Amino acid sequence: MGRVFVVTGVTGFLGKVVLAELLRRREELGLDRALLLIRPKGPFGAQERFRREVQPSACFGRLPGDWRDAVEVVSASLDRPGLGMEPAVHQSLTRRATHIIHAAASVDFGLPLEAAAVSNIATTLNLLETARACPGLAALVCVSTAYVTPHRSADQVVPEALAPLPEPAEAIHAAILEGRVNQSELLARTGHPNTYTLTKSLAEHLAVRQRGQVPLVIVRPSIISATRERPFPGWIDSGSGFAAFVLLLGLGHMRAVIADPEARLDLVPADAVS
Repeated sequence: MGRVFVVTGVTGFLGKVVLAELLRRREELGLDRALLLIRPKGPFGAQERFRREVQPSACFGRLPGDWRDAVEVVSASLDRPGLGMEPAVHQSLTRRATHIIHAAASVDFGLPLEAAAVSNIATTLNLLETARACPGLAALVCVSTAYVTPHRSADQVVPEALAPLPEPAEAIHAAILEGRVNQSELLARTGHPNTYTLTKSLAEHLAVRQRGQVPLVIVRPSIISATRERPFPGWIDSGSGFAAFVLLLGLGHMRAVIADPEARLDLVPADAVS
């Protein structure tokens, strides 16, 4: 025992499954504490959001009743330097952390480029900066997406490598920050269908190049859907992605789907990702 896992994104679907699995496998993983970085939102602080959005979830229903004793909620704003924490709180976190799992992201495909860059690039780089300050860090795990590589054909092979970009990621990122980019033109040049996949690709490039000695792992799931086995088969609390099709078809709102019957559905269960 003694490992301290810092986890982002626990108010989201995948983040809940990750936390539930960490707690279920607590003894096996040697987990002492899970530090949950939660952003205050509107009138609700981090603790209140945990009580409202995380703690009551059925995802944790099969854990021992004292599972909350292994959890600490930390108020954090990932898009700010130092994660928006008081220096003493940030220093305590870096001193204790052995693992960081970054599962937070904005999956809004329609976000303007500048906003998507904050949600998906700034947050990753700020966490990377925090990881550098952790003397006992064994791994920084960042959840990306399979679609960082533009899919141009059904039989395209996607290697486990950084997706090619028309120019260095640093130059593209700088141009975005300085407001010198035409969003449509940039997407056409990179081949990405939306700002989400583009900024996720840029985040990968920048994290790899700036990691220094940080032990970095990038996980690239495809379309995350309901769990296969844990916490129990079929659990999902998100209406995004493929779940929206299932919901609309099941409720009778969608009567027909125009699609290629030979297309492969790139779905992956959330517990497989976790």
